[in-house]
Amino acid sequence: VVVSYENEAYYMREDGEEGIYISSVYCKTEHKLKALMAHEMIHLLQAHDELETRVVHNRDFKRRAALVCEHIGFNYDNFV
Repeated sequence: VVVSYENEAYYMREDGEEGIYISSVYCKTEHKLKALMAHEMIHLLQAHDELETRVVHNRDFKRRAALVCEHIGFNYDNFV
C-alpha cells in the first residue's frame, strides 16, 4: 500500500521484480481493495504472458476481466 494522489493502483515489472501498488488515498473499503488487486493482477498476468498492447484495456484484458467479475461477483462496468 502506497500513498499516491495520481493513481488508484498500478503494477510494476522492472529488473525481474513484479509488484502491485494500491493507493491508500483511494482505497477505503475491503471491496475496493479486492477489486483493485484483481484489476492489477490481470495487468500483471498480461505482462507476464506478453499480451500487453498500447491499449491499456485491450480485448484480452476485457475477456479476463469478465471472467474475474463473473467468478468473484464484481460489477464489470465498474471494474474496467
